[in-house]
Amino acid sequence: MFVINENNYEKFSHVYPYVRYCAEDYYNKHWILPERIIKDYEILFVLDGEGEFYIDGEFYRLRKYDMLIIKPDIIHKGQSMQLP
Repeated sequence: MFVINENNYEKFSHVYPYVRYCAEDYYNKHWILPERIIKDYEILFVLDGEGEFYIDGEFYRLRKYDMLIIKPDIIHKGQSMQLP
């Protein structure tokens, strides 16, 4: 897995994925994404706040303007860094 941010986004400027579903999420309120596996790529782009994601045995912290791409069939879960 990898995080795309202002330090490396140029390396990924050629990627044009098929998009099945798109949502606008703000991570400035408390939320939990239960552990799951999906059959599609998942692309997360953080518009505000911070989130922590556990993906295939590794933890990733995402902040405003970070992007995360999760491959299909990978176990993952996440939560905001805000307290309930």
